[in-house]
Amino acid sequence: MYEQRLRRLLAVFYVLLGVIGARAFSLQVLGAEESAGRTWASLADRSREFIVHPRRGEILWADGSKMVSNVPTYGLEILWGTVDLRIVPTVEDLRAAYPAGLSAERRSALESKLRRVRPKLLMPAGATQPQQRWACRYCGTQRASRGAPTRRCRDCTSLDYEEVPPLYPEDLAILLETSVHRVHVALIAAMGRWEMNTHWRSHAMLARIPDSAVESLSLFPERFAGLVPLARNGREVDAAGRMIAGGTRLPDREDLARLTDERRAARGLHVFRTESVSPALVGSSLIEKEYDELLRGIPGLSERSRTRASDFEARTDVIRPVQDGTDLRTTLLRNVQLLALEEVERGAPEGGHGAAVVLDVRSGAVIALASTSRDAMDHARSHVMPGSVYKIVTAVALLEAGHSPDEILTCEGRARIATGGRYVCMHSDGDIALRDAFVRSCNGYFSQQAAAVGADGLVAAARRLGLAARPLLGTFGSGRSTRAGLEYSRPGKGDPELWRRWNLPQIGIGQGAASASPLQIAVAYARIAAGGRLLQPFVLERDRPDPATIPVDPVLARWAPFLRDAARSVVADEEHGTARREAALAALRAAGKTGTADTQVRGVKRNNTSFVGYAPYDDPRYCAIVVFENMPQKRYGAEAAGDPVARLLAEALRE
Repeated sequence: MYEQRLRRLLAVFYVLLGVIGARAFSLQVLGAEESAGRTWASLADRSREFIVHPRRGEILWADGSKMVSNVPTYGLEILWGTVDLRIVPTVEDLRAAYPAGLSAERRSALESKLRRVRPKLLMPAGATQPQQRWACRYCGTQRASRGAPTRRCRDCTSLDYEEVPPLYPEDLAILLETSVHRVHVALIAAMGRWEMNTHWRSHAMLARIPDSAVESLSLFPERFAGLVPLARNGREVDAAGRMIAGGTRLPDREDLARLTDERRAARGLHVFRTESVSPALVGSSLIEKEYDELLRGIPGLSERSRTRASDFEARTDVIRPVQDGTDLRTTLLRNVQLLALEEVERGAPEGGHGAAVVLDVRSGAVIALASTSRDAMDHARSHVMPGSVYKIVTAVALLEAGHSPDEILTCEGRARIATGGRYVCMHSDGDIALRDAFVRSCNGYFSQQAAAVGADGLVAAARRLGLAARPLLGTFGSGRSTRAGLEYSRPGKGDPELWRRWNLPQIGIGQGAASASPLQIAVAYARIAAGGRLLQPFVLERDRPDPATIPVDPVLARWAPFLRDAARSVVADEEHGTARREAALAALRAAGKTGTADTQVRGVKRNNTSFVGYAPYDDPRYCAIVVFENMPQKRYGAEAAGDPVARLLAEALRE
């Protein structure tokens, strides 16, 4: 019985074996040619799409030379699976390394991101603190463990391990030739990118690192495990143009959400794919940020597929052509910009700052914009207490209000105003009218007129002169420009309206709550020099307006000749002009106004000193201002800033 069943099973087995053998023979021998053809055909049908990344547009000087260019460099990527997690900062580390003087809002944002992402990053290890790292003594393979590993090395089966010393952020900062704070910020940003794409193997940490760091990372991979240098394009900025070109950074989660938002298509903008955002750079400030859409370009899309069945050749087809970023030419003259940087660095006092602006009176083009860089602030666009250069606002306000320029007021040197408040003038000028008050910079006259005109009149004049216009290249500084250069939100006791009345005499002479940036003051005087044309500052040739389309303000046009004559006498009046001793300004046939504002630094009295001028006075071409903040007492506007303005105007006219 059992033998019969066994024979049947063997018979079935042999039948199946024969069928399988026949089928294999058919496939491998008889159908070899057809089978091969089908195999190659299927391979030929395979294709792969890939993104072609665009070249970021370059930024040029007015003469076409490069201010910002693309250069081949190395970035730093971090492999979270193998990196020493002991370099991940804590909130306490961040606070200790954070440089003084930067905004509390920025620090708070970093701390909140750190609290959110750090636990997620450390959770896969099963602990709230990073584990120790151990390296095999024979092959160098590293692994994380609470203590010495008990398992054999996966590469050489050894049980001999040694502990890897921690990689501290301080060590990494030295390697990368940067600050610990920047290392912390870069690590937090990389953690945010990991949070966006946890399945990616590596995430960018820094867009550009020194060549020496690349060499160290390559020579000692065991010491810097998880940190990988990656070839990529970086940005190289001419040092003279750093204050206007701005910078770039790696994209964060907000950039990813913004650039991949489908609603961009409705605005005529390209909707990016996730994989095309991360390798790109994003503008972080100034021109790079303001014109990021133009500079970034649009990625292309290509497809690679097989072309023949007999070899491994492939064909590349362009699905969507790449669009490189647009090159942007600025209006800045490099020689004038270099001179402006030299002047502000040389003239700024210890513990103070300097700023310089040069404008083309014919169009509003910015020829130079410079600031000291000791605190990483742009003092050319930040608001300061302007001093007597602000008297142009009071002058326009009283003329617009219908006051006669021949109206006589009495300056007693020091007095209380009937409407409230008081003034202090360096001289008792006696009976004086507007023109002479402007030439002598009489505080008594302008304080009384400011109180008579009132806050609304001063605000209207400030707006007319451009002090409330949209800040050039985005908001920067104190943000007071939204109040037309006047700040009334300061907390005070009692009736706010009373506070206003008592402060108007100080505001009228550019002190107290008066506020303006050097750029805004330059625009105000350029509008007067241009005969009342409402010039707007711009830094790119693509924004240059048609001269015929620049509107003319009727009030400014009516009084511009009178105010220009007064500004000329500030330099030319050999008896009373506050800039009469500046021979360089006189030689240029310049006109302008001096400014001095009383300030305090740690209880010590200081001055903000400035001079704003244009030349030639009878056919103005360029307007320049130089401001030095926190100068020692007894250093007044023309004495400190007159010569630098003269040199800037001379260089601009020479160009």
